[in-house]
Amino acid sequence: MNREYEHALVWVYSIFLLVGIYVAIVMFKTWAGYGFYTTRPPVEAIDILGMHLPSNLLPVLLACHLVLIPMTLFDVLGYRDDYDWAPVLEVWTGVFGLALTSIENRYAIPYGTPLVLCICLFDFLTLISSRVMHYAGIVPGTGRILWLHVPILVFWLANGLMEPSLLPVVLMLVVPQLYLVYLGDDPSSIALTILRIEDVAVFSWLYMMTGQIPVAIGVALALLPIIAGFFSS
Repeated sequence: MNREYEHALVWVYSIFLLVGIYVAIVMFKTWAGYGFYTTRPPVEAIDILGMHLPSNLLPVLLACHLVLIPMTLFDVLGYRDDYDWAPVLEVWTGVFGLALTSIENRYAIPYGTPLVLCICLFDFLTLISSRVMHYAGIVPGTGRILWLHVPILVFWLANGLMEPSLLPVVLMLVVPQLYLVYLGDDPSSIALTILRIEDVAVFSWLYMMTGQIPVAIGVALALLPIIAGFFSS
C-alpha cells in the first residue's frame, strides 16, 4: 500500500479512535448509572446517543470499544510509521468489527434502531472501502474539488444540532474533515473519499430500513464528491 493511502488511513482511523474513546466513556457512565445490573430481566429499553437500545446491550457495546480502541490505535501507529504488520492488523480489526457490529445490530434492530453506529461498524467499512480504492488504483481529485465534501458535512452537523446528545460526536467527525478539505492534498482526498463511501453505505442502509427522504438526501450528498472526484482524477 503506497504512502498516500497509509497517510489517509492514519487520518480516518484517528477520527474513529477519537470518537470511539468518547463513546466508550458515555457508554460506561450510562452503564454505571444502572448499577451494572443491566443484564437482569426484564430488559429495559434506553436512549443513548440518538439510539434506542436494550439496556443489556450496553456491556456488549463497551466490550466492543475495549477491544477495538487499542486495535484502532495500533492501526494508526502502524500506518503512521510504515510498519509491515499494519495492513495485517487492519484486516483483523475489520474482521472483529464485522463480528461485533453483526451482534449489536441483531439485538438492536428489534428495538427500533435501524443501525448501531459504533466503532466496529466504521472499522469494518474503512477496511472494505480503503482496500477497494487501493486495489482499483483510484486516486480522487484534489484541490477545489474537495469543497464538494462540505455539503455532507453540513448535513451531519445539522443532524447533530437536532440531537444534542450526538453533537460532540458529530463535531469530532466534522471538524477534522473540514481541516482535510482545507489541506487539499492526495492523502486528504483519499481519506475524505473513504469516509464518503462509508456515508453512502450507512445512509443507504438507513434509507432501506426507514424510507425517510432526509436520509435519501444524505446518500445524494455523500455521492456528489465521490463522483466528482473520480471524474476529475
